[in-house]
Amino acid sequence: MSIRMPKLRNKTSCLFIALLASILLSAGWQSDNEKRSSTEKQRRSANSKAPQFLIQAQDAFSQKIYTAALLLADSAEYWANYNLGQALVRLGQQGEGKRYLAKAESLQAELKNIQDWENLVENNPDQLMLWVNYGESLRRAGRVDEAIEAFQVALSIEPRFVALRNNLAILYMMRGDTAAALYSYKAILELHPSLPDVWLNLGVFYAKCGKMEEARKAWENVLKYAPKDSTAKAYLAKLPGKS
Repeated sequence: MSIRMPKLRNKTSCLFIALLASILLSAGWQSDNEKRSSTEKQRRSANSKAPQFLIQAQDAFSQKIYTAALLLADSAEYWANYNLGQALVRLGQQGEGKRYLAKAESLQAELKNIQDWENLVENNPDQLMLWVNYGESLRRAGRVDEAIEAFQVALSIEPRFVALRNNLAILYMMRGDTAAALYSYKAILELHPSLPDVWLNLGVFYAKCGKMEEARKAWENVLKYAPKDSTAKAYLAKLPGKS
């Protein structure tokens, strides 16, 4: 029986690698560096603890584990980062392995933080700032859709919360929902047309959509209300000259 390792084209296949790392390590699998430091008899003894199909997979696994780690660089999966960290350490990649283990520890702490805020909003569903903080914890963890839902609840409690509407527009952009992002920016500016931060973000929105003249007008409005804004000046300086 032979094992075909998945092509590392997406995070799903990388998560498989991370899971396989955990199985192999717990089964007594050794990296090439470890095998060179032991006798052939010791290697066979260690590998005899693992099922045969896992032993057949280890060479392909050694070649792919580092690539999997790279593709999971922005993953918010605790176990993926933990298992990859452990595997990289065993493969002799101490620095990279410890980095993923530290990231896993950070993700675990963030998960606890999210759970704490979730418990608070469940027990106090009418408290505005609890929903805002819950949404922020989700945003920091990269859970964009859930953060949007939390912020939407907060807005239902206080519809005039301008900063929160601005943050929602940014999250819509992160999700790729450009229509919702544009609607949010325009809704804010209809009520508060003199907010430079919103004009700045609207300009970034237009620039990302390839609408450079609209971006220019938005950033010019930033300087209309905040003449010393260095960020808007820098953005405008990068735009091609008017035709």
